Amino acid sequence: MSLLSCVDGNWATSSEGYIACSGTLRIIERDELGQSGLSPEDIPVLTGQALVLFAAVFGVLAINKALSTRT
Repeated sequence: MSLLSCVDGNWATSSEGYIACSGTLRIIERDELGQSGLSPEDIPVLTGQALVLFAAVFGVLAINKALSTRT
C-alpha cells in the first residue's frame, strides 16, 4: 500500500471536485512507516504530547480532589 503526501503545499479541491496538491506530491511506501502507521520522527513527539496530556489531567484531578476535601 502506498500513501500520497503533499510536500511544500496544501491540498485543495477544484471547482470540478477534484483534489489537487499545490506543492510536490510524494509517494510514501508502507515499509517507510512503522506498524502503527507513524514515521519514526512522529513517535517521540506524540509520546511526549501524550505524557503532557496525562500529567495535565492528573494535575487537574488532584487539585479538584484537594479542593473538595477542604470544604
